[in-house]
Amino acid sequence: MTFSHDAGGMRLVPETVETLQQIIVLNYDAFAAYDLAAEQVDDPALKNLLNGISSRRRTRAEHLNALIGAAGFDKVDADGLDPAASEWSDLLAAAERGAEDLLVDEAERGESMLRQAYAHAIVVTSAASALSPVLNKQYGSLLKEWLVLSKKLARPALAIA
Repeated sequence: MTFSHDAGGMRLVPETVETLQQIIVLNYDAFAAYDLAAEQVDDPALKNLLNGISSRRRTRAEHLNALIGAAGFDKVDADGLDPAASEWSDLLAAAERGAEDLLVDEAERGESMLRQAYAHAIVVTSAASALSPVLNKQYGSLLKEWLVLSKKLARPALAIA
């Protein structure tokens, strides 16, 4: 028997919540990794871009976390996460070494995982779901940000999907 919780008209089932929790963790890890990477780079424009992406990753995680919390499910504890032990650890290492070429490679790898997680979440949630517009909006802005970051780092935006 599948159970669900209602959050302001948004019905969530455990399988959907697990998918959202994965996205939340990736966003929180990305937030921390981009924030720390921004501290390591010297280029003010790149620092500003990384800080902006970091802030948006945190905002997205908090928004999704609030939705699952309102539906009665356990929220992700951001304080218990460690970006140095996450999928983003190589991004941090590249930033610490000042290796901007490696930084973009690792950012691309991390962003690819995040895009795949969003694409999966969009597929597993019904198009009629109230959650669908939220996921589609976050996914669309994620793609736009990746194009901006790729352009800033003078790299082609690879593998959008």
